[in-house]
Parts: sequence; C-alpha cells; structure tokens
Amino acid sequence: MRIDLAYSPCPNDTALFGPLACGGLAWPGVELKPHLHDIETLNQHAQAGRYDITKVSVAGYLQNRERYRLLDVGAALGFGCGPLLVSALPWRPDLSKCRILFPGRLTTAYLLFRLLAPESPAANHGFAPYNEIAPAVAAGTFDCGVIIHETRFTYERQGLRQLMDLGQTWEALTGLPVPLGCCVIRRDLEPSLGEAFTRLVRLGLDQGEAHARQVAGYVRRHATELEPAVIDKHIRLYLNDHTRDLGETGRRAIEALARRAGSAGLLNGAAEGPG
Repeated sequence: MRIDLAYSPCPNDTALFGPLACGGLAWPGVELKPHLHDIETLNQHAQAGRYDITKVSVAGYLQNRERYRLLDVGAALGFGCGPLLVSALPWRPDLSKCRILFPGRLTTAYLLFRLLAPESPAANHGFAPYNEIAPAVAAGTFDCGVIIHETRFTYERQGLRQLMDLGQTWEALTGLPVPLGCCVIRRDLEPSLGEAFTRLVRLGLDQGEAHARQVAGYVRRHATELEPAVIDKHIRLYLNDHTRDLGETGRRAIEALARRAGSAGLLNGAAEGPG
C-alpha cells in the first residue's frame, strides 16, 4: 500500500519525519512517498485532500475537518513559539493603515492576527512564502510582516524589530499554548493506519539522538537557514512534548482557536470545535 506523506522543509518537520523518509524506520506493507512543500502549499493541497497524511497549519485543518482527522502526533504547539509582527519602521505604525505581509491566507499566523488585530483591513494584507517576508519588510515593500519558523531567530539581523508577539498575546488571553501546526490523516483511510503512523513517529522521537545523527544531512539539505545554531534552536523550540502527544492541553488549545475564530466569523463551522 502506498501512503503519500506531506510536510514542510522546516527543520522540525524534516527532523521529525526524516527517520521515515530516509528509511531509518520501516513501515511493513507500506510504500511511503514523502512530499515537501511550504506550509501554505500544504494547506492548499489539504483543501483538495491530495495527501494521505499531511502536516498543516491548525487553521488549515480547521477549514478541512470534513476531509481530515487530527492525529495525536506531529503537532507544532507550545509556549513562546508564536508568530511575530515585525517592522523596519522607526516608529510604531497604525495597524489600521499598514501594508502587512503574511505567510499564507490559511496559516495559523494569519488567523491569529485577524483575531488579535481586527482593526487591520484585509485590503492591506499581502501574502508570500514565509522566508520572503523579512526581506520584503526590510526593503520597505511592506510596512510590517508576520514571521514564522526560523525567521524568528534571524529577523533582527535584517534591521527589523518586533511590534507584537501573537503567541504571547494568545497565551495571555487563554492560558493555553499557541496551536500552530498539526498532523492529519484523510478520513477515508482506516484508523489503524493513523495508529501505526503515530507509533512509528513516536518511536523515532524516543530514539532521538540516533535518528538525529542519521537525518542531520537531510534536515540541513532542506533548511532555508543553514546556520547550525539556528537549525538547532528551531528543532528544540518546535519539537516538544506536544509533538509526541498532542494531549488534552493541545486539543483544548485547538478547540479554543476554533471557538474564537468561529465566533468571529473567520472559520466556517469552527465554533463547534475540531472533530
């Protein structure tokens, strides 16, 4: 049986799924085909149900619950890891008038911003791959940008400063970790496939150091920021206890985002919470 597995080239994802992709973990009876795309492309493919198992933004999952079921493994969720609103302007701009660049219309970063800064009109919003946002803001093409992934470790080098930590604001409002990304499986597949996948990914996490050495080249080959210290910080921040087991707290965080987004009219049916 062939399983198409999709995830981003970011270090936390390639470190997490690398043991499966590189053959370090065997899945008997399954031919695994990896596909790597940036997070917004993954979200877009999820709308068509293209991949059997895929990493998506939590916001992307909430828009596609009829196609995908949430897995307990593979989440990017935690405290102190949320998207940042940054700018090169020497003053604090009026967000109601700013041109702001985002990493995708279906990303959790964009959903959080719309929830937490409703004064910013959608007409002023632009979208680009996440690694292009900081350079565009530094060049003055946009007044501000919302950055994610490893850019949070490097934006100051480009003369940018933080205006708002969306994750920190979310945490203060809810007392919950910020739910950024999750791993999902198509609902038309047998539940046993999701269970087997979950066991394998957890096995890879439990064998941590051995697999980290095995997939180090794979992680570096796909990273957009090649500095080893940045790659290491990225993996340590986004690969955490919630990645191994989403748990009750993780599901409550997703439900809270669904409820708030649904109440604000930002997600179709999201107020009911994830299924």
